[in-house]
Amino acid sequence: MNAFKGNTFVYYWLPLLSWMMIIFVLSHQDGPTSAALSDWVKDLIKTVLSCLGFVSENKGGMGWGWLLRKIAHATEYAILAVLSVRVFHLYQE
Repeated sequence: MNAFKGNTFVYYWLPLLSWMMIIFVLSHQDGPTSAALSDWVKDLIKTVLSCLGFVSENKGGMGWGWLLRKIAHATEYAILAVLSVRVFHLYQE
C-alpha cells in the first residue's frame, strides 16, 4: 500500500510527524521555561481538582510536581507509540 496515496498521509503520517515535532520542540526548552510550563499545568490541574472537591485549595505545594512530570512523559510517549503502531499497520499484509 502506498502511504502517500490519497488521504493516508493526512490521517496516518501527519499526526505521527506532528507529535514527533511537538516532543522535539518541548524537549529543547531550557530549564526555567520547562519549569514554568510544568508549574502552569500543575496549577491548572490543582484548580480543577479543587473545584471538583478533590483537593483543598489552602494546601500549599502538594509535592506532586515530580509525579506529574513522570505521568506527562509516560503519556506523551504512549501517544507516540499508538500513532506509530497505526502507521506500521499500514504496511502489514
